[in-house]
Amino acid sequence: EAHPDRLKGVFVADPRVAAADAAAWLEGVARSSAGWVGVRFNPYKWPEGVSMADATGEAMFRKAGELGLVVGFMPFKGLSNHIADIEALLKTAPSTKVIIDHWGFFLQPATGFGDRVLDDASWESLLKLRDRKS
Repeated sequence: EAHPDRLKGVFVADPRVAAADAAAWLEGVARSSAGWVGVRFNPYKWPEGVSMADATGEAMFRKAGELGLVVGFMPFKGLSNHIADIEALLKTAPSTKVIIDHWGFFLQPATGFGDRVLDDASWESLLKLRDRKS
């Protein structure tokens, strides 16, 4: 609270929230502090095999846009693994602002340790988003 105009933050979307409660949950967290400016969607918080574009993710993504929050995606294992989910969310709420953290992790492994290789599919996915019209 010492620097309310300078220090801002993002909170992490919780996919365990029921779809019917997701928009209200997101709004409640967002309104809990004037310092929140965005919400992070970490695809690895969703259960394996469940899309970030499920009903909960869609409700949170849409509400984030309505509230003027930016949605940051953290695709640790490469953007190409999650591009379909992100595109689906963008279709449901095209005005929601998006950040792709770490350029979509086009260098793998994302830990920065070991021999890193270019993940061409993730780089191409990032370029595809750049060129998106809406």
